Amino acid sequence: MLCLAASTGALGLDPAEDQQLGGLVMWVPGSLAYLAAGLAVVVRLLARPGMSPTTAGRGLPR
Repeated sequence: MLCLAASTGALGLDPAEDQQLGGLVMWVPGSLAYLAAGLAVVVRLLARPGMSPTTAGRGLPR
């Protein structure tokens, strides 16, 4: 059973605002991890020497 207090103490937020803030605190760092990994993949793909969009599919292991 979920029990909510009248306020969250020092911050003075109501329970709904507290839940929203908690969701934001968990969502942002998790998204940043995926963003960093995606950017690393893109940078590695763009940094390949001699690769162009027309030859990108050639030479891949089958």
